[in-house]
Amino acid sequence: MGKVDDILMEIKEHVEDAIFTAVVSLEDGTPVAGQTFKEDVDLEVPTAFFSDVARRSVRASKESGFGALEDAVFTTEEQFIIMRILPGGEYVHILSMGRNGNWGIAKVAMQRYAQRLRESLP
Repeated sequence: MGKVDDILMEIKEHVEDAIFTAVVSLEDGTPVAGQTFKEDVDLEVPTAFFSDVARRSVRASKESGFGALEDAVFTTEEQFIIMRILPGGEYVHILSMGRNGNWGIAKVAMQRYAQRLRESLP
């Protein structure tokens, strides 16, 4: 997934204090591509759990009649986690960043690159 990884690195250039970014299949939670920017981060755990949250959120939004889910932002004591459903609804782009970053700018960057990411996937 070299091209996807290249795009993820481009997105990272717009995101201050990025911790990881990954594209994950909503079907099974498998990371398709990803980059970590801190040595102690293992992509498998957060991508598996957050893709499950994304999958359930997509379903909840649809069944509630709220329309198609576009993105979600979660905050923890240490991080912002942003999830953006890619066009077509088969994949989610997950980005984690420290609290010193600007999640608004990250969200805009993710939106701008969403179509390119999707076109680079199988």
